[in-house]
Amino acid sequence: MFIADMYQNIRDTEEYELTEELIEKLDKMLTENGIEHFFSLPRNEDIDADETVSLTVAYEREKETAFFLVYALWCKVYRHADDALIQKAMLKHVAEK
Repeated sequence: MFIADMYQNIRDTEEYELTEELIEKLDKMLTENGIEHFFSLPRNEDIDADETVSLTVAYEREKETAFFLVYALWCKVYRHADDALIQKAMLKHVAEK
């Protein structure tokens, strides 16, 4: 049984625009890597904290590292996130482990 107990908010900003095509690419990458997931609208408290949050992807905690690697690759390849931002996110992820 798939129970999503982790989530990642995705922001839509001028610098990192979020389009339907990009969401489809993320969906495909997660599926191809065996990460069960679903997309939903963000919670009100997430929107209140950050108005740029426009989508949430939920997944299982046991797939957290695989999800993070796929998500980081998607950010780098399709959203053109700079290396410093990817490195910062990776260091934060490793520190939380």
